[in-house]
Amino acid sequence: MKIIQEEASAVLGEKEEPRGDFIFPPDHFPINTIGRGRNALARASQYKKAPSWYEGSLDSLVKTVQRKVKEKYPSIDTTDASAEPGKQ
Repeated sequence: MKIIQEEASAVLGEKEEPRGDFIFPPDHFPINTIGRGRNALARASQYKKAPSWYEGSLDSLVKTVQRKVKEKYPSIDTTDASAEPGKQ
C-alpha cells in the first residue's frame, strides 16, 4: 500500500508530510503542519468526555491542545470558545 501511495504522490508531484510531532505521543493530535494544528484544536473541543487513552480530565486535554498549538503556531488565533470542550 505504501508503494502505491508513494507512486501516486510522485505522479501528482506531492510531497508526503512526516507524521511526527504529536501533542500526545505516540499518535494523538499531530501538529506537524499548521493545518493539522488547526484540526487538533477543532477535534479536541469536540470530545464530550475524556478519551480512554487520556488520563486527565477533558478540560485539561482541551487546554493542553490549545496551549501546544499556540506555542508551535503563534499566528493561529485561539479563542476562549476553542478551550471549551463538548461543542459537538
